[in-house]
Amino acid sequence: MSCSLDIAIFCGGMEINPNTINVKSLGGSETAGISIAHALSKIGHKVIFFCNTKEPTEIEGVKYMPLEFYEGYAINCPHDVHIVQRIPEILHKKINSKLNILWQHDVALKRGRTDFHGALWQIDKVFCMSQWQINQYKDIMNIDEDDLFLKTTNG
Repeated sequence: MSCSLDIAIFCGGMEINPNTINVKSLGGSETAGISIAHALSKIGHKVIFFCNTKEPTEIEGVKYMPLEFYEGYAINCPHDVHIVQRIPEILHKKINSKLNILWQHDVALKRGRTDFHGALWQIDKVFCMSQWQINQYKDIMNIDEDDLFLKTTNG
């Protein structure tokens, strides 16, 4: 017996609509975000994908929502899992979810340390693409916690 989760994904970046991936190239983060949103929907989860899109649309069980609706949803609507790609400062405000994941696709930079640490109070896991990236984040962000990071693939 499986459990259906309410999952919100924040994917700021290039303009996306549900058909973009079929007609033009996207960045790796956007492609990974779309791919994971559809994979999660396919196995029965309810997925809302906040991205740089013009109109709310639903395709294959994934609700694509413009970024302008993100904050109201994230703060006010209870949901199970919240995934934020690349931008830790998005997690500075209290998110109304049970599990918060920061999905990092880029190398850590010292100039991002304040934003990263400002979000740690509510980050449950940081997904990184390799052990090298995890080690680099721990070094640059001055974090010793092994349990905070999880090595995963990009999508």
